[in-house]
Amino acid sequence: MAAVVRDNGSPESETPKALFQTRLDPTVPSFGVMNDYAASADGEHFLSLTPVGGEGRSAPIVVVEDWMTLLPR
Repeated sequence: MAAVVRDNGSPESETPKALFQTRLDPTVPSFGVMNDYAASADGEHFLSLTPVGGEGRSAPIVVVEDWMTLLPR
């Protein structure tokens, strides 16, 4: 959501407008994190943790331990 805010002695804002659609549900904590999104410093870009696929399941995560030993010397 975005809204124009003005300060003419006291803050006033216009009606907020949706910027884009997401599948985020603010009532359901997903991924165990506080925020499922972040905005860039300039406010022009957004990053969002979004479930992949229709089943609401995440893709598996592969963890490689001791990966430094796999690098060429």
